[in-house]
Amino acid sequence: MARIDDLITQISDKGLRQKLEAALADIKRRQRFGLVFEEHIPETTTLLGFPIHVGATVQCRSDPEGKQLYLVKGVSRRGKMTLEPESGGDVEYVAAEDLMVVKRFGDPIFPALTSLGSVRRGPKDRPHHAVINGENFHILQLLVYLYEGQVDCIYIDPPYNTGARDWKYNNRYVDKKDAWRHSKWLSMMEKRLRLARRLLKPDGVLICTIDEHEVNHLGMLLEKIFPQYLHYMITIVINPKGRGKANFAPVEEFAFYVIPDAGNDIILRSPSAFGGGPEITDADDDEEEDTDQPDDGELTDECQEDTASPDEEEWEYRHARRRGGGAESSSYREKHPNQFYPIYIDENARTVVRVGQSIPLNKQPTFKKIDGLRPIWPIDTEGRQRCWAFIPSSMQRMIDEGNVLLGKYHEKRDDWTINYRVPKKNTRKLKTVWWEKSHDAGTHGEGKTNRGGRNTLEGGCAQVTVSARDCRLSIGGGNCFREYVRAKGV
Repeated sequence: MARIDDLITQISDKGLRQKLEAALADIKRRQRFGLVFEEHIPETTTLLGFPIHVGATVQCRSDPEGKQLYLVKGVSRRGKMTLEPESGGDVEYVAAEDLMVVKRFGDPIFPALTSLGSVRRGPKDRPHHAVINGENFHILQLLVYLYEGQVDCIYIDPPYNTGARDWKYNNRYVDKKDAWRHSKWLSMMEKRLRLARRLLKPDGVLICTIDEHEVNHLGMLLEKIFPQYLHYMITIVINPKGRGKANFAPVEEFAFYVIPDAGNDIILRSPSAFGGGPEITDADDDEEEDTDQPDDGELTDECQEDTASPDEEEWEYRHARRRGGGAESSSYREKHPNQFYPIYIDENARTVVRVGQSIPLNKQPTFKKIDGLRPIWPIDTEGRQRCWAFIPSSMQRMIDEGNVLLGKYHEKRDDWTINYRVPKKNTRKLKTVWWEKSHDAGTHGEGKTNRGGRNTLEGGCAQVTVSARDCRLSIGGGNCFREYVRAKGV
């Protein structure tokens, strides 16, 4: 389609071009592009204890997988139900107690909740939860009626569709022999994700865990259903020893975070002691990752001891020169020309005194001392012209506040490192690779049958946990939801 769009723009006849654009727009409206999968026969669910009536769709209790569905046509003289097979064939007569009513998704159904008891622990004013057992699609329908647009966070742990008969579609196990297993899985997920979206608040977050079997399909499906959201994929090391697979031994699973593009952080910083592997500190001078935010610059321990503050533990030090990245990095002079200027230092007193003016791109820096002060430019060891972390006025203000300090002297290149300091943070952003002992399924899991929600979601059923106070919804269970809540400071 993109190729056709390009060709249409090359048509010089304006009238013909507009007609073709309109025709193509109509095709796009009627035809799906992108993620395409088969729409399967709507899922069905059995309603245990539901009364049998004429016109109902039923299946026999002796056929738990529902391979044959019947339409109830009437009641025979012997009191048995008269059944007509949906797939065609002879009429059959079966006692009502041997039948179960079947409903297809989309048929009128009015789910309701029946209390089975409660357990209370702790003070009554603390948040409490409700556990709902049932078909997860119908549970979501019920929750949409009660809480549409009110949920802060939804965590979904769906069946992973490994082909190991770990879930059912229309009461039939889906295994590796099923040629339609991926599209059946997508059909099942799409219905539930659309309901989940209706539950979320404008700033609500959806989290969905998955492994390598459906990770690519799920990513595209989430892009389709949540097109205006930010999408992140977290890698979670759950088996450091690796799982036995052909060619490679996977150690990880994944969690998609679908977050509204609100212009500010929705995922709050977590305690610095939590997760994501070690903090990156003071690597080689020019091999750091690029960062656009000065406050998230790379840490350094190059500050001279005699310039350190008595309250040293309250500060962390960062490189004043932007660092790292490839040719398109925002750390280069041409990306931020007003942040290329000299910083004047007193080498004898080992202090940073003031900043100079930014110079135009067509002008080269001068290294001549002024009033005995030496100019330091943001130039790296390879001679590449970078830029400082702040514009001149902001840097001067930090110098005046005593928060820009002279760091290490590099004898080989006759240059100094300049650092700035900021109050030490007790929190930090979560990284996208989680490697924690608490995520190790072999140590903290409950066996393979529970990975990916296969116990709780087999046959389309789920255990749904709802927090009544903060409106969080968890379908399935697992570490990822707990870590999100922890990151939010709950």
